[in-house]
Amino acid sequence: MKKLLLILLCLQPFLIYAQYSDRVLEIKKMYKETISYEKKKDCKTIRWFDSMEPESATYENSHKRKITRCSYPKRYSTISIYFEETHCGPSPAFNAYYYYKDNKLYFAHIINKFLRTESYDPVTGLFDDFIWPKNGIVDSEIRLYFKSDGEIEKVLVDNGDGNVKITEKNKSQSIVDSALRFLNMDEFRSRISKLNE
Repeated sequence: MKKLLLILLCLQPFLIYAQYSDRVLEIKKMYKETISYEKKKDCKTIRWFDSMEPESATYENSHKRKITRCSYPKRYSTISIYFEETHCGPSPAFNAYYYYKDNKLYFAHIINKFLRTESYDPVTGLFDDFIWPKNGIVDSEIRLYFKSDGEIEKVLVDNGDGNVKITEKNKSQSIVDSALRFLNMDEFRSRISKLNE
């Protein structure tokens, strides 16, 4: 019995290693290193409201938005994007955290708080026809691991029932495009470039 237990203990690191590619293990190490520099970060933030009705911009009918860019030691940096709708009732929100090393994206963590409806597509973040939620606000999380050349290494999606690895190429690419869409929008890109100055 002791020999069996010893063998299992010895095999555990190999089983854990087999679960992840070398790149994913490297990303996990880089992520931990970035977080370890939390007290040494230098951040800049921009906040604004984007009204759905420009002539009557009020808190009640606008999108609350915030972008923060932080620099860390060893050429690590992060960009976080946050917005929520500020209309009455439960408000959908979007939090995105993008992690860089030498200005190359290596990891993204997206948290979508959305109203559970039958018409909501958590991949695109769009509603077909709005239906008032039966179950309230739900978190959907996406984790993207990138190869050193910028290609996608791994896509994980958690809609409240645990991480699911997405292996189907078209669905994976759709999720990546959705998760990176704010980095590519002119409105956000111009503000991010101001934070880089």
